[in-house]
Amino acid sequence: MVELAMNQSNGNQTNAAKVLDISRDALRYKLKKFGLSRGDDDGQANGSEE
Repeated sequence: MVELAMNQSNGNQTNAAKVLDISRDALRYKLKKFGLSRGDDDGQANGSEE
């Protein structure tokens, strides 16, 4: 259901959470739990400056 909601909302977590009637934080937890999160989630956009 989480994956379907994310696809339906074109990757928008806020909209997917509304579809599932859960909070955005709960959605992010489920995305991580089920291995559906992307590399740019959770602030992982750390541009390495080496």
